[in-house]
Amino acid sequence: MFVVNEILHALQISFFMLWEVLWPLAFGFLLSAMVQTVVSKRAVAGALGRPDLKGFVLACGLGAASSSCSYAAVAVARSLLRRGASFVNAIIFEFASTNLVFELGLVLLILLGWQFVAAEFAGGLLMAVLLWILFKVTLRQRMVDEARRQADRGVLYTDLGLGFLIAGALAAWVPVSWWQAFFLTDHPALNEFWSPLIGPLISMLSFVCSVGNVPLAAVLWNGGISFGGVISFIFADLIILPILNIYRKYYGGRMSLYLLAVSYAAMALAGFLVGGAFQLLGLAPTNHQVTLLETQPTWNYTTFLNIAFLLLMAVLAWRFVTTGGIEMIRAHARRPQAGALLVRDPVCGMSVDPATATQHADFGGETYYFCSAGCRAAFVSDPARYTVRAAALVGQATHSGHQALPGQGGDMESTGTAIDPVCGMTVNTRTAEYRSFRGDETYYFCSAGCKQRFDKDPEKYLAPDQRGHPAH
Repeated sequence: MFVVNEILHALQISFFMLWEVLWPLAFGFLLSAMVQTVVSKRAVAGALGRPDLKGFVLACGLGAASSSCSYAAVAVARSLLRRGASFVNAIIFEFASTNLVFELGLVLLILLGWQFVAAEFAGGLLMAVLLWILFKVTLRQRMVDEARRQADRGVLYTDLGLGFLIAGALAAWVPVSWWQAFFLTDHPALNEFWSPLIGPLISMLSFVCSVGNVPLAAVLWNGGISFGGVISFIFADLIILPILNIYRKYYGGRMSLYLLAVSYAAMALAGFLVGGAFQLLGLAPTNHQVTLLETQPTWNYTTFLNIAFLLLMAVLAWRFVTTGGIEMIRAHARRPQAGALLVRDPVCGMSVDPATATQHADFGGETYYFCSAGCRAAFVSDPARYTVRAAALVGQATHSGHQALPGQGGDMESTGTAIDPVCGMTVNTRTAEYRSFRGDETYYFCSAGCKQRFDKDPEKYLAPDQRGHPAH
């Protein structure tokens, strides 16, 4: 009976914390989804092509407007890298998209207070600068080339749930006195140095990332970790062991170890510096008691907002299911067969295999293929809106086992074109997914295969009679 009571106590604490931050999470993710709907990954990759100061600023800004899911951030960074973003900017984007996002600030504000919000964003920018400097000083082009080749070959709700469950278990089962001894609270000077060093290591072993780190941070703060230690702990969501394994698969073993080393150094140093600065300015809180760990839900503004956002989420989920959302997810998960002649869904831009596509429509003598019934319905309701963006890839029809089919793609109206230096296809520079940068020139490609061959041996394709032309 004692064990059952302790488990129920831990679950109760988890629910109390979740209830307090439910509406901020829903609100933040809704804003993030709206931004991602407007700004495509294709446009982001084009803006992050050069590892200069402008690229760094854009990586921070676009990352902050993106999703706070750590696993999604890693996948998006790899996608941006494959589409032409520089490796440095892709990683900066990844860290910004988990540490500078709106919903993280809201959850921190409710669970820990405004000081932690200010320190998180100030420290996040500082950590991005430190990472950028470390990359400039230590990253070699050979490692980047290997990572690109590996990238070309090679869930948030679970994170949140685990975060609240683990936080509840630690709050219920681990005595505060043990945490105080572990964080050396009897030695304040040592605590200020020790906490930022040990915070990222605790995060690594917790297997929890994204916003799910914040409830754990509240438990650690309640147990005596320093202000700077909390900040470095939250920063470390992108070096937990499962994500390090993803780095290994995406970029290779050596690059994953390199990312671990530079990330840990930047996180620990940023946490220490921000914690010290807030201490000197008298802004660091001194009360370590987190009352929300035991605060029961009541009929207050939090409850009413939670109910409102739960209803909104239910409506959006219903619309997603009834407009072909499930079918679209399945289409994304299906891998095309080798040698498949892919075309582009004119509504969402997804690559579709006509041989297996279940949704299609005819207009103006052309057949258009779609990833889902939702995209087909949008097209049928206003085909002129989407056909005006036809033919993202124009020119040669067939090469190297892939083919550009008519009636698919993006707008050619005054957007400029370029010649793929590998296969000779004419490519729309505004909608081209794959690009590389060499000196002051930008080269555009029709497919990942052409880009990979170019990156492997650029000089082979930069002969005078084969040189790709920049946008007209």
